[in-house]
Amino acid sequence: MKPAQINFVKECLPAAVSAGAAFNLNPLVILAQAAFESGWGTSNLAKECRNYFGLTAYGCSNAYWHGGKTTVKASSYPLNFRRYDTRENSFLDFARLIRNNYRSAWQVSNDPQAYAKEIAYSPYISELNGDDRETYRRSLYQIRRRKDHILSPAEERLLASAGEMANASENIAGVFRNADQIFPDVTDSQGNVHPLTDATFVPLLTSPDRELRRRAFETYYKQLGQYKNTIAATLDGQFKHCLLYTSPSPRDS
Repeated sequence: MKPAQINFVKECLPAAVSAGAAFNLNPLVILAQAAFESGWGTSNLAKECRNYFGLTAYGCSNAYWHGGKTTVKASSYPLNFRRYDTRENSFLDFARLIRNNYRSAWQVSNDPQAYAKEIAYSPYISELNGDDRETYRRSLYQIRRRKDHILSPAEERLLASAGEMANASENIAGVFRNADQIFPDVTDSQGNVHPLTDATFVPLLTSPDRELRRRAFETYYKQLGQYKNTIAATLDGQFKHCLLYTSPSPRDS
């Protein structure tokens, strides 16, 4: 690998690890996609706007993108792209987008080859803009494989441990809600019985039946309220691993 590419990895790896921990996404696929989208950090968007993923400036602002944008003239029409305050916010916003909007790719991020295929053949890629899905898939996976020539064995072990730790609180919460909890059924205003589970909770809250919505809400949170200490401890674990990733390293002091 070229020295500039190695420097890109060293500089962006902390942001990728932090974003991966926040949204339970493999930091290595985040880093690979940043390298591909930004030309290893050499694109104007990356250098001038700290936008490492080519995210367009559409939709609502959020905790990481505060609405700043820049206009780039394409071949036939202008495009607005997001401008970020920091590199870290660019990585966090990307991980948030993948977790929220591209769940099939997010779910397999620990398998980089499967992730590359899912993201390349998803709406994330626009063939109208001239993107080639198969080229994107191959390129993304090849970039990810190059990390074998960059990271030391100690760094590899650290990343693996970090991924396991990042998943722990979410895995516990998922098992607790989906396997351990048995919620009472709820009835609507007509006396019809509806099963209440973690999966049916949100659909019940969108029911046109006001009485069903109220009963589903009250029953769900009354049940979980019995385990508030367990839930609080799980949330505390999530906070602590987020603090670990956002704390400055000794070399930054």
